[in-house]
Amino acid sequence: MEEFLKELEEEASQPEPVDPPGRITFSFDSSGWLYTYHLGVAYCLQHQLLSRGKPAEESWDFAFSGSSGGALVAAALATNVDIYELATFVINCHEECQYNPWRMFPCTEEALHKFISRGAHTLANGRLRVLLTRIQLFSMKPAMRPETVSNFASIHHLKQVH
Repeated sequence: MEEFLKELEEEASQPEPVDPPGRITFSFDSSGWLYTYHLGVAYCLQHQLLSRGKPAEESWDFAFSGSSGGALVAAALATNVDIYELATFVINCHEECQYNPWRMFPCTEEALHKFISRGAHTLANGRLRVLLTRIQLFSMKPAMRPETVSNFASIHHLKQVH
């Protein structure tokens, strides 16, 4: 347990990553099946703000953050997935998962496989933050601590984090 506490102190002393000036970050919280609402917000962002481009003199850019269902939405925005197509896919999974919520995991994996393209991890690096909960056992007692991933070594790593 002492090792765990020491590790937490070391992590707390490390500075948080700082966004560059002019960056706007949109965050999508965990939500279960309600992440379809997040997809509605993402669709609006994608079509009203992100697709318009920015003037050359502007120095702002966008980043995305999320956990659980919100991480899927944030990853879709960070990697330029067509949000309408993703939302259609998710809504079509509803009937399959309606009476068996354990089917949500395979449906999410299928969505990641279908929509997150090769090389997407390079688009996500530095623009996507996925919030996780790491669970470790110490003397048969679970210890939970937050973890943030914002650099992805490969497309497999990006998909695995979700």
